[in-house]
Amino acid sequence: KKLKSKEKLEEAINSVIKNNKGSNVYLKGNKYYLNNKHLKIKEITDDNADIYNLKVFQSKVDYTKESIKVYIINNNGNKYLYFQLLHSVMDGKGCLLFVENVMNYLKEKDLIKCSNDITEKEFVKPLKYNKNNENKLPNIKHPKAKPINKYITKWKVIELDGYVPSLISKIACILNKEFNSSLVKYMIPTDIRRHNRKDTYIGNLTLPIFLKVKDSDNYQNVNGQLLYSIKNNEELNIKHAS
Repeated sequence: KKLKSKEKLEEAINSVIKNNKGSNVYLKGNKYYLNNKHLKIKEITDDNADIYNLKVFQSKVDYTKESIKVYIINNNGNKYLYFQLLHSVMDGKGCLLFVENVMNYLKEKDLIKCSNDITEKEFVKPLKYNKNNENKLPNIKHPKAKPINKYITKWKVIELDGYVPSLISKIACILNKEFNSSLVKYMIPTDIRRHNRKDTYIGNLTLPIFLKVKDSDNYQNVNGQLLYSIKNNEELNIKHAS
């Protein structure tokens, strides 16, 4: 889409930062503080033919100064708006809400009221849950495991043709055969905003569901275990909250 003027974009982004309390912060010691400086968009030119391999994508946000950086990228006659958002401040859902608000401002629509002034512990505090139901974080050792600082992260994109029911359970059963183990424990990150729809938060509000899958389990059994965990709030593993 055709980009608005740089000044209008800066106005929109700074207005959204003001509206989304706690979205632009900096880290000092072990605490985040509000960054009240006016955010300025940096304009760069990179004519690399591979738009997914630009140098700016290798840069990082300096969390001691800010948690948001925004660029206008000039690439072979095209302009792109690029947001860098610190994950510890805004998770995937929070980033989408932030960008949606920027678009709303430019379209002169009402902004979604968001904030980042709550932690997972505070978020789930009023909820009823049975602490005895919490699964302990397992100490898993895999024969092919390497020290964490030497891990090679691999992404596998799976294209789904339409709606696939019980997808998580089916993937867990497939992975069980890959691990070739009688029991595999999986951690599934879960967005816990669904437990409280009264307020909208952009923070990293994610807690895990733990699934124990036996090699003899079929996906129907695993899916039953997953649904039972959700029903009984067992995914709210409070002690693993940051």
